[in-house]
Amino acid sequence: MCPEAFTPAVLDSLIDNFLADGWAVADSLLPPDVVGNLAAEAIGGDALGGFHASAVGSGTSRSVVSATRQDRICWLDPLAATIAQQRGWDLLDALMSGLNRSLYLGLFDREAHFAIFAAGALYKPHLDCFQSGGLRVVSCILYLTEDWSETDGGALRLFFPGGYRDIFPQPGRLVCFLSDQFYHEVRPASRRRVSLACWFLRRSILPVKVA
Repeated sequence: MCPEAFTPAVLDSLIDNFLADGWAVADSLLPPDVVGNLAAEAIGGDALGGFHASAVGSGTSRSVVSATRQDRICWLDPLAATIAQQRGWDLLDALMSGLNRSLYLGLFDREAHFAIFAAGALYKPHLDCFQSGGLRVVSCILYLTEDWSETDGGALRLFFPGGYRDIFPQPGRLVCFLSDQFYHEVRPASRRRVSLACWFLRRSILPVKVA
């Protein structure tokens, strides 16, 4: 794997796994210095008061429910991206284009935010698409926390019929899954957890199924 940037072969493997299962994981798609810079931007922005408590729901029902979701977030503006953020957008755009070519998902845009979970914070099981038929089709999470150990906790738990899979937030790890098909939660951790969350959007609200 190229240490400086993602490669077509790595993305192709990620997309193949997504095609087969509706979700996929890949490591080291961005070099460590870019991951570190993104983490520093998130932590620095939070320290300066640029983050706010996250909410759940949509439209008039959207509200902060701390018993359900406990992270702090800051939405990203791709037109005001830093150098590190642009590297992240480039990776996500390449993935979105690859998914469109392979699965004809009709993805046309994306939205993303930094997320910080303090020690002990959680996000209870949920879907990323709204009951009203939101435009989110694919959810992506890029982990930014340094030197993570499984004993630290903080796993993303993806639920499947009859079980689940825990994915730990190793730095530089990218997880993607179909937004309307996988309930998931963020488990509490013993230390701060930093990530960049992104959703690929489409105009149609017809359900997507992957064989």
